[in-house]
Amino acid sequence: EAAEKKRESVLQGLQSLDERLVHHRQDHHEISKKLRQKDREIDEITDRLGAMRTSIDARREAILARLRVQYMEGRFGRVKALLTADSYSDFQRRGQYLSVVSHKDYELLETFRADMERMEQVERQRAEAEDRAAVVGRVVADDDVVELGAREVGQVQAAAVGAAVAAADRQVAPHRVAGIDVEHAVGGDHAHDGVGGVA
Repeated sequence: EAAEKKRESVLQGLQSLDERLVHHRQDHHEISKKLRQKDREIDEITDRLGAMRTSIDARREAILARLRVQYMEGRFGRVKALLTADSYSDFQRRGQYLSVVSHKDYELLETFRADMERMEQVERQRAEAEDRAAVVGRVVADDDVVELGAREVGQVQAAAVGAAVAAADRQVAPHRVAGIDVEHAVGGDHAHDGVGGVA
C-alpha cells in the first residue's frame, strides 16, 4: 500500500511536470516570437540609418562645396558682386540672387543639422532595441535551461515510478498465487479478480 501511494505521488508529480512543460513551451514560443519581432525592428532601423547616412553624406558634400566657393570668393565676395553691378536694376537683380543663395545655404545647413539629430535619435532607438532583444534572448536561453532541467527531473521521476512499481511487485510477490498478474496485485481493489484469490 505504501508503494502504491508512492507510485501515485510520483505519477501526480509527472503530470504536474508535464503541465508545467506545456505552459513553458507556450511561453517560450511567445518569447521567441517577440525576439523575431525585435530582430525585424532592428533590421528596419538599420536600413533607415543607412538611407539617412547616404542623405547626410550628400548634404555634407554640398555644404563643403559651398564653403569652397565662399572661400574662393574671399571675405567680401558678395559685396564685390554687388559693387560690380552695371546699373541699379543689375544691382537689385544681384541682390535678389545673393539673397536666394543665402537662403538656400541656410536651408541646407538647417536640413543637415536636423538630419544629424534624427540620425542620433534613430541610433539611440536601435541601441535600445538591441538591448531589449538581448534581454529577450537571455530569457529564451534561461527558458531552455529550465526546460532541460525539467526534462532531467522528469527522467528522475520516471525512474522513481519504475522503482515504486518494482517495490510493489516485491511486496505482493509472496502473497500471489498462480494466475494473478502484477497489475492486479498492485491495483489492490482488483486483487480478487484473478483465479484463486489472495492467500
